Amino acid sequence: EVSERISAIKRFENEYDELKGEQKWVRNSALMALALITLLVIFIAFWLAVYVARSIADPVQQLAQATERIKSGDLSYRAGVIGDDELAALALSFNEMTAELSENRRRLEQSASELQLINAALEERRRYIETVMQSLSAGVVSLDENRNVTMINEAARRLVRVGGVRAVGGALDS
Repeated sequence: EVSERISAIKRFENEYDELKGEQKWVRNSALMALALITLLVIFIAFWLAVYVARSIADPVQQLAQATERIKSGDLSYRAGVIGDDELAALALSFNEMTAELSENRRRLEQSASELQLINAALEERRRYIETVMQSLSAGVVSLDENRNVTMINEAARRLVRVGGVRAVGGALDS
């Protein structure tokens, strides 16, 4: 009976050694699977971070490019950001601002053109009045609101005995 027990103990010891060997293989397999899963998660996290970074950086870069184009004077350029997030709202506001700037510039140029036409007409009218006044035989003196002489014709110069351009711009009293 002791020998049977010794042989049973040896058999259990052999089974234990076999199970211990299998346990190392199972543990190594589990560690390898865990390492592969960890690498896969890191890889997915990296590509997700790159995607998110690009989804933020690309619209910002497009807005920066649009800003440079607007700064160089191209008010017809529009930022082409697509989406419904804060960057798309910023791009929409930027495009609206650019459209308003373009419209204001157009109005300003139109006003400047109209002012040039009006100034040209006023200058022509001033020259005509000056020509008419110089041809009058009666003495005529033109004054501004501060009673300074703005124009004096030749007949008035002879009457008040003032020569040259000295009288124009001076006060009426002098």
